[in-house]
Amino acid sequence: MHQEIVDAATACGQLLRSQWLQGPLPYRRKADDSMQTEWDVLVEERLSEVIARVDPAAVIIGEEASGGRFRSSWTPGTSMYFIDPIDGTGTFVAREFAYCVSVTRIARDGALSAVIVRPAYEEVCVIDGSGIHCVQFGFSVPLLPAALPRFSPLQALTSFAPGDLLLTHSQMHRSVISKFPGKTRSFGSLIYHALSVARGGAVAALLPVGEPWDRLPILAIMGALGGELSVLHGAPLTVPQLLAQEFHGSCSCTPMLIAAHPGTRALLEPMLESVCCAARMMSRFREMRGELDEQAQG
Repeated sequence: MHQEIVDAATACGQLLRSQWLQGPLPYRRKADDSMQTEWDVLVEERLSEVIARVDPAAVIIGEEASGGRFRSSWTPGTSMYFIDPIDGTGTFVAREFAYCVSVTRIARDGALSAVIVRPAYEEVCVIDGSGIHCVQFGFSVPLLPAALPRFSPLQALTSFAPGDLLLTHSQMHRSVISKFPGKTRSFGSLIYHALSVARGGAVAALLPVGEPWDRLPILAIMGALGGELSVLHGAPLTVPQLLAQEFHGSCSCTPMLIAAHPGTRALLEPMLESVCCAARMMSRFREMRGELDEQAQG
């Protein structure tokens, strides 16, 4: 990632933090009912300007300018940038801590890199082929341990404890039946969740199928540390699959995604079942029982 882009993302994080500290933060509802503030638009515009200057031939996709929907693909030899100006706008508006700024790049050779800023913690993480490198440009909100210069690799777990943390979105109960023995929480930002998994603060992160600007950074985080972003009960995702929205789970329902170490994922998946798949299985069971009853009566 070009240093000017990292610097621009850092400056945008500082701008957001200053507004976040002052409050209140007015917002409006977009067509999809998600929140948008003037800062979402401003940050995306500033980052787009810097990227266009640094890499004039690049394709730039931002959440706000795209209208919240993206359907395309990456062509070898093309550089693409995806901007999520505020991942966790609701958290930002509520003046809570878990919101992020992210820029993810697909290089001309397909390599993935990203810069992620956590303004509330005054932290900047740069992700590339050599790993995840984090620096803190202030210490006024020391609610988490200071970031290491480089994250330690993810570890495969062999068991779960009651104190273990599984991170997900707030509506997970509508999509997944969970038998996870630990705690399940949502902090409002999926990218923040992925960084928590990378740190070892959570065993895994579950997330719904979404858009590339908030999934590609997670793919970069996991890929840098030997982890995976996978379809729940399905296969690990690649950049082309993610862009094309090719998600294939164990049934035809819209799948969930999981970010974790492969070994931890193998341990966790048997504890998680799609509500939709379970409902279909129960419906089919009732149909089969009805067919058997009819045969017995005949």
